[in-house]
Formats: sequence, structure tokens, C-alpha cells
Amino acid sequence: MVSSSSDITAKGADKRAHHNALERKRRDHIKDSFHSLRDSVPALQGEKQSIKQASRAQILDKATEYIQYMRRKNHTHQQIKMTCRALVIHSLLLTPPPPSPFHQGQLASCFCVSRKCVYISFPF
Repeated sequence: MVSSSSDITAKGADKRAHHNALERKRRDHIKDSFHSLRDSVPALQGEKQSIKQASRAQILDKATEYIQYMRRKNHTHQQIKMTCRALVIHSLLLTPPPPSPFHQGQLASCFCVSRKCVYISFPF
């Protein structure tokens, strides 16, 4: 079976149309992703309504700055958290041990809150 030149041309046009549709979809996805990124960066959140919107390069620059800022902030919070834990451990080590809960003729009850235990004695 021999294909005519019009069949070949039609197949080529279909392939080109399909390729163009895929490329349009890819560009739309990239555009939507940049809009989502722009909306996620606090410094760019007003850019949607402004007359001069941020360029893609500006969006990437501001997003990079924001990620670096958040990394520094997270690192600082981790250091504060570790310092607080060390202070809690230090204060627990300096706290004298609680009195023995059982004295002759008494019944004791223990209540623990945030790793600190309080013993209450009840005479019987």
C-alpha cells in the first residue's frame, strides 16, 4: 500500500499539533508553578496585583533568599531548643531529690508534670 503525499502531510500536521499541545501544556505548568512559588514567598505576595509583576528571575532570587532566611531561622531555633533542653537537664540535676514517699504511718501519692514529680503524703 502506497501512502499519498496528502496522507503524509496530514500525519505530519497531526504530530505537530500534538507536539504543540504538549508544549503548551508544559509552558502552562511552568507558569502556574512560578505563580505558586511567587505566592509562597512573603516578599512577593503583593506582586499579583501590582502593575509590574516580578520576573521569573526575581521570583527565583526572592525564593532563594527566603529559603536561606528560613534555614538560618530554623538553625537558630534548633540551637535555642538544644539550649533549653540543656538548661532543663541542668536544673533537674541541681534539684534535690524528692523526699521518700513512704514514711511510717503515711501513704504518699505522686503527681508528675513535665518530668517534675510532686509527692503528697497522707496520714492514715
